[in-house]
Amino acid sequence: MATGVKAATVNVSVDSHSGPWLWNNSTLNTTYQYGINDQIVPSVIDSSSGLSFVAGNTLTITYLSGLTNAFAGTPEVDALGYTNLVTNGNGGSTGLGFPSQDTPADWDTYLNQLFGTFADATGTIVSNPFAVGLGRTVTIPVGATRLQLGLNDYIFSDNTGSLEIQVQGQGTEPPTAVPETQPLTILSVITLLGLGVGLKRKLR
Repeated sequence: MATGVKAATVNVSVDSHSGPWLWNNSTLNTTYQYGINDQIVPSVIDSSSGLSFVAGNTLTITYLSGLTNAFAGTPEVDALGYTNLVTNGNGGSTGLGFPSQDTPADWDTYLNQLFGTFADATGTIVSNPFAVGLGRTVTIPVGATRLQLGLNDYIFSDNTGSLEIQVQGQGTEPPTAVPETQPLTILSVITLLGLGVGLKRKLR
């Protein structure tokens, strides 16, 4: 982070029904389709949160707490997901695939792992989606105005639980200015000396 830049920290809850991005067949992320499309909107962090979305800046995403379950049961796994269930490019039981099919650079990836992507204000993906898991530092790409977070799954309706996530980066507000200490001028020194002499005379 650049010198003199004020840092910002944002905490966000990621619902277990949230996908890392939305898609449809005609206008939104048509080349990034996954699952049966029953996910709800991702958790979104943008400049309104106090974080700056200047290309080239970095954001650090950290898992804090919370658990999820992909099988309608009691929440049981953290942001790394089910490490015994590798998803990668697997089509799943529906054959429609996981978000991880679009993140081959991050394989191995897991069911219900925390995933993210950068997008513009319409939710259109900017740059490649990525796996987050327990934590990751990512660089903001050109054109991105938001970070989106969700889970790596292909059927979301039976999920339970949520994750608490922290995002840290450069803030939109400048650092608080510290007033400079003004040096004593010759005039102020003479004034102080004069006051001292006058005080001595009164005390005699």
